[in-house]
Amino acid sequence: MKFLNKIKNISFSSLIESAKNNKKRSAILIAFFFLLIVFLFNNKGIVKRLSLEAEKSELLQKIENAKSERDILKKEIKNLESNPETIEKVAREEFGMIRPGEKVYRVKPKEKNK
Repeated sequence: MKFLNKIKNISFSSLIESAKNNKKRSAILIAFFFLLIVFLFNNKGIVKRLSLEAEKSELLQKIENAKSERDILKKEIKNLESNPETIEKVAREEFGMIRPGEKVYRVKPKEKNK
């Protein structure tokens, strides 16, 4: 308990002052900060882990978006395979097809005079 009470009463500035006076304590503090930096910033450190977690959640979101897009496309395929009205709509809109006897009128946009 005495040790815990000592630790609670130590401030950062008093720790630095005592480290200046004691070579052994200075070496321990330097080693501690070095290890802290290594644990935070190395390849398997906390910072790398956090960035990988963020990348993972981003990729999971992309997967969910791709799945929903896939479901929409599957419904569209099923609709195109089974519904003749949908087939006719696509043929008219995307391929410019017409029924026999129909006439197509194309309207050209007005050209701007400069």
